[in-house]
Amino acid sequence: MRASHQLNLVGVGWPICLLQYQQRLSRLAPGEVLKVQLEDPEVAATILQLARRQRNRILGEHREGKVMWITVQRHKECP
Repeated sequence: MRASHQLNLVGVGWPICLLQYQQRLSRLAPGEVLKVQLEDPEVAATILQLARRQRNRILGEHREGKVMWITVQRHKECP
């Protein structure tokens, strides 16, 4: 599934990076996909944990050198 939105958090400090992630994800419609680019492994772990807690679907994790991409689909609300 192709990401419809992207968020670059490379170089963004804690906790601003998490606030930006939450803000961007909250603006997505249910089912839309956000691809997040980051470097900090602790931030990556926190984003993955948040995604699971919020019942969002983790579509992929990819690391290339120091950079990591996490692809998250916003939770589809039940009718």
